[in-house]
Amino acid sequence: MNSKIEIFLPSQLLSKAQKLINDGLFKDLNDFFETAGNYYLERHADEMWEAYVEHEIKAGLHAEYI
Repeated sequence: MNSKIEIFLPSQLLSKAQKLINDGLFKDLNDFFETAGNYYLERHADEMWEAYVEHEIKAGLHAEYI
């Protein structure tokens, strides 16, 4: 299932992505961002979970959930 989103990009990032598309590395912007998103999540999932757990522990210690 696909979902449509709207994003705002710095022109420099869009230019870099477009160059990679023009060079044949990606079919289009959808392919680029799907690949980039998956790549990022695969490599940073552990860090994101650690940050989430740390935040939850700190919030609990400061009674933010009461």
